[in-house]
Amino acid sequence: MEARILLYNSILNALVNSKSVDKAYYLLCAMMGDNYIDDVQVDKFFMVKEMVRLDTTSFSIVIDGLCNTGKLDLALSLFGDMVQIGCIQNISLYNNLIDRLSNLDRLEERVDVAGALDMVREMLVHGHDPWIKHYTFLVKQLCKQKRSAEACNFLAEMVREGFVPDIVAYSATIDGFVKIKAIDQALEIF
Repeated sequence: MEARILLYNSILNALVNSKSVDKAYYLLCAMMGDNYIDDVQVDKFFMVKEMVRLDTTSFSIVIDGLCNTGKLDLALSLFGDMVQIGCIQNISLYNNLIDRLSNLDRLEERVDVAGALDMVREMLVHGHDPWIKHYTFLVKQLCKQKRSAEACNFLAEMVREGFVPDIVAYSATIDGFVKIKAIDQALEIF
């Protein structure tokens, strides 16, 4: 059984690396039980789907491929599907998706109408620690959008969760308050 999933994941990886991300996505969908998508009959592409149980690596390969080809919404949808079939959403997937959401200034969206901020909170609930660069980047993005109070609240929440933000995150928040002329709040953080 394990050898089959390794082979299957190798096929997914080869498809993604050869820029056939759509085929990799269709194949993964077939493994989840969707046999006919967008005029592509994937049953014939991979006949032994009932013998292979999807794992986190299967999803990671396809989700990363989708993100790299600009199909973030599809990647987020697939990320949500993982739970339904019993796959664990690991820290690497969370961090990569947060990175993509942040870089595209899409902090306030996700499949569940949450955002990258909520995804960070969800990670903490599941016992995963997000990368420090994402905390800092999210704080910077909030301040850039003149949402310094929200950035400050987010920092406070992270401290309550046991995470110690770095000097860059605090500096960005202070700078954000200064830019919106909220000097008193900036001094409180200092």
